Amino acid sequence: MWGTTRALLASKILGVSEGHTAILRLDGVGYRAIMEQNGRVVNLKVGYAHLVELTVPEGVKASTPAPTRILLEGKDKEVVKDFAAKLRKWRVPEP
Repeated sequence: MWGTTRALLASKILGVSEGHTAILRLDGVGYRAIMEQNGRVVNLKVGYAHLVELTVPEGVKASTPAPTRILLEGKDKEVVKDFAAKLRKWRVPEP
């Protein structure tokens, strides 16, 4: 258990000092990401007849530097990566 505890503690320290980031790239014809409500809601246009609307969790800052890129930043690695996985789940990349 020592190694797990050390890794979790190191992740928390890194999150407070530098922060954790996740960059998602949308590959596909017409795939877009749109931020609404001051960065609290992400709308994804990923090939469905409707927009996929996801609320950004507390402690995560989301931005779209380009329409096909989503940048997630936060102090807690688990929350940032979990939200990135939820976004990715809507359209998994093809091999």
